[in-house]
Amino acid sequence: MDRRKLIMGVGAVGSGVIAMQVTKYLADTKAEAKCRLDGLECDPNGLFDLAAGFTYTVLQSEGDLMHDGLTTPGRPDGMACFEQGNQLVLMRNHEVSLGDSRKGPFQDGQQRPEDSAFFDTNGEGGVSRLVLDRNNLSVLRSEMVLLGTARNCAGGLAPGGWLSCEESVAPGHGFVFHCPAFDSGLTTPHALRALGRMNHEAAAVQEGTGICFLTEDRGDGLFYRFVPETIGQLERGQLQAMVVEGFEGRSLNNLIPGQRARVSWVDMDRVEAPLDDLRIRGRIKGASLVQRGEGLWLDGDTVLFSATSGGRHGKGQIFSLQSSLTGEETLEVVAEAPQRDGLNFPDNICVGPQSSLFVSEDNKGDCYIRVLKADGTLQAFGRNRRRGNEIAGVCFSPSGNELFFNLQKEGLTLCVRGPFQEWLQNS
Repeated sequence: MDRRKLIMGVGAVGSGVIAMQVTKYLADTKAEAKCRLDGLECDPNGLFDLAAGFTYTVLQSEGDLMHDGLTTPGRPDGMACFEQGNQLVLMRNHEVSLGDSRKGPFQDGQQRPEDSAFFDTNGEGGVSRLVLDRNNLSVLRSEMVLLGTARNCAGGLAPGGWLSCEESVAPGHGFVFHCPAFDSGLTTPHALRALGRMNHEAAAVQEGTGICFLTEDRGDGLFYRFVPETIGQLERGQLQAMVVEGFEGRSLNNLIPGQRARVSWVDMDRVEAPLDDLRIRGRIKGASLVQRGEGLWLDGDTVLFSATSGGRHGKGQIFSLQSSLTGEETLEVVAEAPQRDGLNFPDNICVGPQSSLFVSEDNKGDCYIRVLKADGTLQAFGRNRRRGNEIAGVCFSPSGNELFFNLQKEGLTLCVRGPFQEWLQNS
């Protein structure tokens, strides 16, 4: 290479470095401006911005070796936290599709259990357990719990453990599974077929009544409840779909925030629905449509759930159902996404301190954790710095001192600590 070409080459490299530095500077400047606008503090690591006074810890990453010798699967989704002595136990879904071995728990020739340990040997989704020291958040144990399922999504709490839901209607799939929280090792996969076959998203059991409420992630999905024959078991009972007065067989998108509507229920039959027509038959019976039902959380007699693309602007609703087996039941929209800035495609939700509702988002822009406070106001709590990357599995520890969530595409499970009570009072 002659001297002139060498100088030109060096100049090109130098220009490239400068361009990268300028790009980073502009990105950092934009992030700082966004943080100020949202009332957040920018994360110097460029991962997750948080409200002032809060810090996060990355607990586990996709690909980490677990204590059972398997690999931490990708696409972490719904999650719940349990307490056992001085330990915190996280039950965590993995929304991995059938046959997607790249994201599954078996990598680099790791030995697979016997076929009897799988619901379906082609299933790469499932549930993992993460046991933490509550003082320093160190990982004491991590392992797979449920194997061989498909696209395990939001799930929810049930007596003694966790309900994991398949967001899939692939042949042989579309069911809910119960996973004990405090055991160790694998559980025998057992589909709770009485809860129906559908594109399940979330399911949670109400204390006292034993009723299991369920969301369905479809544009024409329904909202369901399962009334068991015997409290504490989910094997036998009646699956029902929700009917909202004035919206019989129609979408709830135009239910105005603050407007209360009476609720009734219709019985569903042939709930294993081999033709994936459960929602269609429910609509014919008058059940109301919930546009992409996703997050679900129970707070006593109040059932909170999200319609990720519902509402008058198609960007999300959050509902509050006042449930009862004997009295009048009503449904109300407690939050609706506006046309522009604000709540944007709400997904997983959980009740936090001071009756607040923590909401994680899944959209193509900036995904936030937002807080719906008891006074009805929405406040940004955190933001994923990587645009279009879903936040999932938001949940608190039983003490309310730790907030956990997943960054799904990044394959990360995080814990946040900080002055929750003070922030909720003053923000």
